[in-house]
Amino acid sequence: MQRILLDPANNQPATRDLPSGVAVPDGLPSAKEVKVHPFKSGGENASLFFVGTATVIIEWAGIRIMTDVKASLRRDLPIITTPHAHSHLTNKGADSFTNVSALDPFETATVDIKDSAGPQRQLRITGMPGKHVPSNSIAESLNSLANAVSPPSTLRHPSHN
Repeated sequence: MQRILLDPANNQPATRDLPSGVAVPDGLPSAKEVKVHPFKSGGENASLFFVGTATVIIEWAGIRIMTDVKASLRRDLPIITTPHAHSHLTNKGADSFTNVSALDPFETATVDIKDSAGPQRQLRITGMPGKHVPSNSIAESLNSLANAVSPPSTLRHPSHN
């Protein structure tokens, strides 16, 4: 299992081209909509922000996690991705990303959140097989009603094959 350490006290901008004199914002803009678990609301300790159709920003325990990679990101920014994307991100010569971890489907990595006070916080991240929902499909219509895409029945954990 891979282990990755993040230190919220080492606050750096995510982008490498932040103009000089521009401060990094302390937080994200207010959410346009808030959703909570229908049966267990009230104990929320993290925020998910959906930006466009493919970007998710997760804030939890003093860290911010983004789900897409842009040209302006710092090259030492920690990235967890697929083996295919890992090979593309790390083979760009001088413009390569240097802190990239790859997860195969169902492989797990642990992200330790450095914290001097309180219990050790961790994220466990598991690589999942992905399948995009085709546009203008029945699945897209159902997803707009349910707000979730069920994994296709053909995708199963290797231990169940």
